[in-house]
Amino acid sequence: MPSEKPSQALPSELEVSSADREDCHSQDDSKGGPLYHHHLFLAASHSSRTCPQHRATHIIGRSFDIDNQPGKISWISSGYSLTVGTFILIAGRFGDIFGHKPLFVGGYVWFAFWSCLAGVAVYSGPSFFIFCRAMQEIGPAFLLPNAIAIFSRCYDPEFRQNMIFCLFGATAPGGFSLGAVFSSLLAHRLWWPWSYWVLCFACPMLAALGFLVIPATPAPITPESESSSVWKRIDVAGSVAGVAALVLFNFALNQGPVIG
Repeated sequence: MPSEKPSQALPSELEVSSADREDCHSQDDSKGGPLYHHHLFLAASHSSRTCPQHRATHIIGRSFDIDNQPGKISWISSGYSLTVGTFILIAGRFGDIFGHKPLFVGGYVWFAFWSCLAGVAVYSGPSFFIFCRAMQEIGPAFLLPNAIAIFSRCYDPEFRQNMIFCLFGATAPGGFSLGAVFSSLLAHRLWWPWSYWVLCFACPMLAALGFLVIPATPAPITPESESSSVWKRIDVAGSVAGVAALVLFNFALNQGPVIG
């Protein structure tokens, strides 16, 4: 009967969750002391939201000679929200299927690669820079939900987990402020591409740190994962439709005030 299915799946889910936490705790104890490992773990995870974002859009606009084209210059900032708000929809699901740690580390690698190209775009043109800017922020879209999933799987729901989530939430305004300050300083004192090249150097180090200290969080084994294919669990059609709809919706909101 349909009413019996939830009661059958609930114990296995609880067993997986407790087993995951036991694995995380056992790995913590084997890495030079729990306190040392927890500090590095939190540093690697919380840095995903404190990576600076560029705010000196008028300087970039002048370098590309588009400071009098609001339709283009708006995409320097809107490209960020477009991809972050869109791909975060599927990033958490991918982590549930393929494991949260690989996608978290891969998010930093992706972020570093496109940050490098965004800085190099100064020698190309505004269209390539805006494209790199949009592709760059797919990395943070995969960092955020998988970091939250790692916290929830590695810490029991108690005071420590609550404090970690509070600190993680506080990094959003902190990252906004740090990004505004340091990217503007680099743009005014040096050259605006350096704000992206700094990320290119910092993100691989954070990826290596995360690879070393973040506990392994393999995908949980559930009846669904054993009986269905990867493509069915991803829901390819739904993912493509959802991402495309959000892209078009964001594009309309950004271009509407400019075009009318």
